[in-house]
Amino acid sequence: MRNNVGVDRIVVALRADCDDGFATAMQTKQRWALDGAVDAAAPGAWHWFAVEGLELDSEIRLSWIGASTGPGDRPAALPLQRR
Repeated sequence: MRNNVGVDRIVVALRADCDDGFATAMQTKQRWALDGAVDAAAPGAWHWFAVEGLELDSEIRLSWIGASTGPGDRPAALPLQRR
């Protein structure tokens, strides 16, 4: 599908188990491949990911950004929102 709206990035926050190169959502058990490493020592139950592979015919992957105590608490590694 084509449109005339560009997307800079999509970021998601979710409770997930991260191991063996995959992130698995705790509630739904959906699973995505991870690009790069996850810092297991990062504090917080919520993981923040950048969504990668949104191009046509690409596999959706997640790239770990950081962790936080909740979905409204942004990790320091996440840039401020642009307005």
